Amino acid sequence: MKQFKALRIHESDKAKEARLETITLDQLNPDLVEDAVTIRVAYSCINYKDALAVTGRGKIMRGFPKVAGIDLSGTVEASASAAFKPGTRVLVTGCNVGEALDGGLAEVAHVPASAVIPLPAGLTLREAMALGTAGFTAALGVRRMLENHLNPEMGPMAVTGPTGGVVLFGSHVPFGSRLHSERSRFCRSLLYPIYTAVPGCGNHVS
Repeated sequence: MKQFKALRIHESDKAKEARLETITLDQLNPDLVEDAVTIRVAYSCINYKDALAVTGRGKIMRGFPKVAGIDLSGTVEASASAAFKPGTRVLVTGCNVGEALDGGLAEVAHVPASAVIPLPAGLTLREAMALGTAGFTAALGVRRMLENHLNPEMGPMAVTGPTGGVVLFGSHVPFGSRLHSERSRFCRSLLYPIYTAVPGCGNHVS
């Protein structure tokens, strides 16, 4: 059976330890049988939950050992679901991946079809993870703002936690707003490589 590398979290005496290991497919979510999709991972992100899981500072994972990573993008290698054919480019975010299920910080992922979505048109695998779970969450927040009929005519809006990934995307990307805070220079230094990687975002850097 083909081997690949994965960042797995182990628990011993209630302490967490992250190890870069060489494993095989049968070690990924072994209880997953029906509608399983095997993905050759191209990209993943380091999210806040991942940092908590890897350092052991948060009770993120349920069961050990477990591959970290709550999102990924890649290409389907095999599928028990008719919805995904080999060669399909896909992404995964949330859905207990990297928590109850082995996650995306590996060269191969094996996840339920319900957690997989086709890569949206216009995005590359790299761009999907440049936006990542933070960008997706921010988009949901902005959508809710629009549903609540918020608009610029209502005046400026204060946002706390400006150095977090969700706020960076949610407050800056959709509206091209300026970041006014003592950490704005730091924020822009983080955002610049992301904006230059995603078409149409570069014009928002100021």
